[in-house]
Amino acid sequence: MRHMLMGLVLGVAAGASAETTPQPIQSDLDRFAATLGYRFTILDNRPTDCPGPGACFRSEIELVVPAETGTIPAGLTLQYGFVGRVLHIESDMFDDALVNGDLHRLSLKPGRRLQPGQRYRIGIVGTGHFFSRYYVMPNASLAAPGLTPRIIAATRPVRSAETGLETLPFVAPMTDEARLATSVSGDRTTWLTPQRAFERYAARGAALPADVVILPRPVRVTRPNGTGADLSRGIRLSVSGIDARSLDAAVAALGVPRSTNGASVVIARAPELSPEAYRLSIADGRVRIAAADAAGANHALRSLAQQAAGEIVPPPPARDPGRAALCVSRAAHRRCPQLPQQGQAPLADRTGRDLQAQQAPPASGR
Repeated sequence: MRHMLMGLVLGVAAGASAETTPQPIQSDLDRFAATLGYRFTILDNRPTDCPGPGACFRSEIELVVPAETGTIPAGLTLQYGFVGRVLHIESDMFDDALVNGDLHRLSLKPGRRLQPGQRYRIGIVGTGHFFSRYYVMPNASLAAPGLTPRIIAATRPVRSAETGLETLPFVAPMTDEARLATSVSGDRTTWLTPQRAFERYAARGAALPADVVILPRPVRVTRPNGTGADLSRGIRLSVSGIDARSLDAAVAALGVPRSTNGASVVIARAPELSPEAYRLSIADGRVRIAAADAAGANHALRSLAQQAAGEIVPPPPARDPGRAALCVSRAAHRRCPQLPQQGQAPLADRTGRDLQAQQAPPASGR
């Protein structure tokens, strides 16, 4: 009888145990992948405790289990991509294993289970440095035995409706410049924040009158007394020492017709100038351009078009301002009958004062 009673007790215990570990079902995994919180943060690009030789960085994955999550599948694993080699992770909940390439798998340590309403942080130490939020790989996934893996919804990239660019909302902003901007003490790199960019560009334009809109910025600008030039009736072009046909496109970009009654535009070769350099002046109703060669004359005409349009246009590559052709405003002369000088020789501004600007040639080897 005693043996029979023991058998009954053991049978009840076995049945209760089976009820507490139900088999995972796909809907449970789908729900968990859709609601699990996931955040990746770059913590430090200059840790002093890197294991072994070479540089390293510290980062962190934070998982947030919803309070109302339903059943969490048993045997759960998390797969994530990681640019660079993982040296080790720091977690009392998870073990990390390299699957292949840049794919890693986090699995719960023996005896550990995720609990509703809890946060779990996994520190990751990797080789090298992590200088951009866009190094992070999206689309981490969850898997469980016998079920189809699911992407963690929080790790999906999002396309900005405003810019059309892909963003990664699950990656924390990089704000700690002291720890994240550089890798060694001698590195003097600083972040070009919006405020710093504004101050830099404001300083670049401080040397020019507010109404000079030529880009690249002229080396020198002066405003002699006198009247400006009215291009609204067209231009009367005179070219000497330079093939006039090579200037056709730049002349057309001025957006005004050639006319015998138009403003005088005189272009002359100035061999004393360095290659591609020019001087542009507007005074007493005339435009004068002195250019080292055809390239310099083209640059001067493009600058003239910019200034006449009265609006700033995108700059060409800054490292070679003398060679890059300047963009031309679509508005042409419509709003600027008084032609101020722009970036490289004298011009007249809208108030009728003369303006002179000079543009240097590109620096060699740049």
